[in-house]
Amino acid sequence: MRPPPAARAFPAVLPVPVAMLLHRLRHHACLLLLALFPVAALAQAGARLTYLEGQAQVIRDVRLLAAAPGLALAEADIVETAPGAYALLEFPDGLRLALGGDSRLLLRTLTPRGKDTREFALLQGWAKAQSGASSAAAETRLLLPTLTLQWREASFIINAAAASALFVEGGSLRLANEGRGRGAAPLELRGGRFVAQAADRTLSEAERPAPAFVAALPRPFRDPLPALLARFGDRQVEARVLGEVDYAAVAPWLKAPPPWRTGFVSRFTPRTRDAAFRQHLADNLKAHPEWERVLYPERFQPRPPPPR
Repeated sequence: MRPPPAARAFPAVLPVPVAMLLHRLRHHACLLLLALFPVAALAQAGARLTYLEGQAQVIRDVRLLAAAPGLALAEADIVETAPGAYALLEFPDGLRLALGGDSRLLLRTLTPRGKDTREFALLQGWAKAQSGASSAAAETRLLLPTLTLQWREASFIINAAAASALFVEGGSLRLANEGRGRGAAPLELRGGRFVAQAADRTLSEAERPAPAFVAALPRPFRDPLPALLARFGDRQVEARVLGEVDYAAVAPWLKAPPPWRTGFVSRFTPRTRDAAFRQHLADNLKAHPEWERVLYPERFQPRPPPPR
């Protein structure tokens, strides 16, 4: 497709002031087009938020979106639910992933690349995963701050908290205890197994869920997750943009485990134009030191050679 006239380079013969002016106008026009472009068009085809009770929001690039049933999901989206809410996410291979209230989920990768695995990160809260019956089910990895789950066909419920807990309803999965280092072999868990992680990161297994786990279980998690994705077909649901994120909205992610933060500096650097956002970054620099280069680039300038 040929680029629109506004995107073509201007002839070099233009006077310098005129060329600079046109360059600035072209830059601002691109920003305007991005702002006006439908949010739904930027999302990954196929994956959607298909059901919502209560309130939830999606952080996409630096924008805060109001979640709504039918909203298409994009890679690197962050889905967060309010206390008492329930959200259902569905994927083209049949995977269904539900979130309970006060939960935070990062869609790190939606489409496996080559031998890579689709990967999500659950920072806090409740999640229930249920694989589809399709033989095309993709390998999926779910990261927690101190645990990693990987599966192709499984149904399980997990609570990411100070003391995380997992119940495998069916199928099988591998569980790695990152809180105890990477040397230990992952556990192979099948349906009916319950695993709890203590405060010291040790794991204990049981044949049934602990009563406290069952009592705290979000009510919709007690039933199989419904398949609602087909109802939306090709319909586009445009999200309502609530504004740009402030520091408080993304602070839990900026302070998340370092491997999860890949790409966050480039993603959220545009928000450093906001004085309050920039000041909060500086005040909490010890929690995310990778921002020092953005906030204080002069500290990384080459030192002048010593005088002779």
